[in-house]
Amino acid sequence: MVKRHGSDSKEVEIHQVSALPEAATVSGTNSNNAIQIKVKIKIKSTKSKAAVAGLWPQTLKEICKQAVDRSQGQLVDITIGEFVDDELLEYVADRSSQLRRLEIVYGYSDTYGCWSEALKKFPLLEELSLYLTEISKEGIETAGRCCPLITTLKLNKESCLNWAGAIDNCPCGRDFDYRKSLKMDREKVIAIGENLHGLRHLELIGNVNMSNNELRVILDGCRYLESLDLRLCGSVDLKGDLGKKCLEKIKCLKLPNACTEECP
Repeated sequence: MVKRHGSDSKEVEIHQVSALPEAATVSGTNSNNAIQIKVKIKIKSTKSKAAVAGLWPQTLKEICKQAVDRSQGQLVDITIGEFVDDELLEYVADRSSQLRRLEIVYGYSDTYGCWSEALKKFPLLEELSLYLTEISKEGIETAGRCCPLITTLKLNKESCLNWAGAIDNCPCGRDFDYRKSLKMDREKVIAIGENLHGLRHLELIGNVNMSNNELRVILDGCRYLESLDLRLCGSVDLKGDLGKKCLEKIKCLKLPNACTEECP
């Protein structure tokens, strides 16, 4: 279903995919040639998760591609749910050079390998929002080189240790390498401070591996930072001089032990 409202606006809605157990909505508005598109998914069936997993991701990727195609290169805002992968991210990047905001939710590791190439194609990007979606240190470094307008970064996740309290129950499985994860997480936070100097808003909810050392790199490198969300960052200790520096520098500071009820 395609709906058009007036000569200066366009809205695309796809309410039901035939023969599938879910509904997908793709909506967008066109104002002054700037189009915003969001893809939302709602499961409406009690069919088995295995059946859903086998059917709907590919179809929803095709719906998302259609929405991107209809934007005719003027896409400025897109939110993609858990059906995103390398191929879809590359598809969006190749056709969306005007993109200002990119949000990916539940991307897991399926987009990990292509961030560096994708971000090279978003020169106007202002906000990158990732929830339970991994990005490499190299991806962050690329954002620093190729996305000079980026002012908002959200790297929010939930800790495996918060979920289970033990590695054996970690959703990553028994092969989860905690030491490797610790090193990679800290390298990514350091990369933020060393490369994204224009940041004004930074969210790092649930980054339990970040320590005071990485936080100092951010404070020294992101001199224009106005808001910083450190909720569930349990390895950060804001007692003493570091805490005072945060309070003096950051207008809106959310502490590691602050309430998380409104977290995404």
